[in-house]
Amino acid sequence: MTGAGGLLRESDVQIFLLKMIILSIPLYLLIKFGDFTPLQRLLALQLSNILKSLGFWVDLKGTVVNLQGFSVAIVKDCLGWKSMLFLSALIISTKAKWTEKTVGIALGIPVLYSLNIFRITVTSLMGFFYGMEVFEFLHFILWQVLMVLFVIALWVMWFRKRSFISEMLIIKSGRDGGRER
Repeated sequence: MTGAGGLLRESDVQIFLLKMIILSIPLYLLIKFGDFTPLQRLLALQLSNILKSLGFWVDLKGTVVNLQGFSVAIVKDCLGWKSMLFLSALIISTKAKWTEKTVGIALGIPVLYSLNIFRITVTSLMGFFYGMEVFEFLHFILWQVLMVLFVIALWVMWFRKRSFISEMLIIKSGRDGGRER
C-alpha cells in the first residue's frame, strides 16, 4: 500500500475509498428494511440483568428497561451495529489477506459489542442518578464520538498487528491463508 519513500499511492487510496463506498450500501439497506426487534429485546434483557446484578430494581417490558422510574428504550441504533459494520467495512477495504480480515472482524465485533453493553449500562446509570440532561449528553454526544474513535483505534491496532494476530490464531495449513489484497 506504500510506494517509493513509504508514501501511499493515490490508486491505493482511491481503491480503499471505493470499497468503503460500496460497503456502505448494506448500512443503508439495513436502516431502511432491517427488523432489529429480536436483537433489541436481547440487549434490553442483557441490560436488565446487568442492572439487577448491580442491585437495582428493574422492570423489563419488551425493549423498554425501567430502572426504578428511569426508563430506557432500546431502539435499533442502540445495538452498536453501525460501529460493527463500520469496522468490518474498514477491515474489508484494507489491502490484506482474507484470513487476516476474517480474524480482525471476528475479534473486533465482540469487542465492540462488549463496549456497547458497557456504554448503555453507564449511560442508563448516569441518567438514573443525574437526570435526563446528563443522559442525553452522554448518549447523543460523548458516546457517539467515543464509539467512532474506538472503531478507528481498533482498526489501526488490527492494521498494525494483523499478520501477527492471524499467525497466532490460525493454524497454518500450508496454504497462503487467503490471498485477496
